[in-house]
Amino acid sequence: MTRSLRAVCQFLAAPSLVLALTAAPLAASSTAYVSVCCNAPSTASVFNASTLTQSRSLVTGSGGDGIAVTPLRIQETVNAIRAIAEIVRLMPDNEQDAMVLRAEPFRVALADWLVHQMDQETVPASTTQEYHIPPGSYPGNNNVARVFFLAHTSSSQGLQGVLSKVKKTTGIERLMPYPALHAVVLRSTDAGVAQAAQLIQQLDTGQ
Repeated sequence: MTRSLRAVCQFLAAPSLVLALTAAPLAASSTAYVSVCCNAPSTASVFNASTLTQSRSLVTGSGGDGIAVTPLRIQETVNAIRAIAEIVRLMPDNEQDAMVLRAEPFRVALADWLVHQMDQETVPASTTQEYHIPPGSYPGNNNVARVFFLAHTSSSQGLQGVLSKVKKTTGIERLMPYPALHAVVLRSTDAGVAQAAQLIQQLDTGQ
């Protein structure tokens, strides 16, 4: 039986609060969330901050595909999420085929989406997937995340070449390779993503 990657995500509505949930009661105005994926539809449980009792559940994504997970693939996923979502508190757990992270809600939502794009056995039929982050979440309106699955570039050297040219031409800083699926993962403005899309289409020739 193959196993798919799970992300166990803990975050606080107030980013300045970094105490563990069991350490002490939180202020009444704070809300704690825990998100788990991806073997079943991802869920985020919403808890009362004072009593830590669950008040409701939110479905945040679809299930995974039961792929075989390796430590290298988990690390590549962690690297991409760290760079694209700008999450510092993110660690792999190879024994559980999981990642554990803590961040603001909008970052966790982006991480959840990225895990679902990368937790696939083969390159999807749709070669591009896009996610729109709430306006104002990141400076400079860099609120569009996109995954480009390259159809004709399969080598690590070729993928790195595409990445370097896109970064040099567009100036996009949040840009990472995902070798397992021959993909480029990035976050930028609408205009930046559109420019990158046009350039990647030109570069993805397999040469």
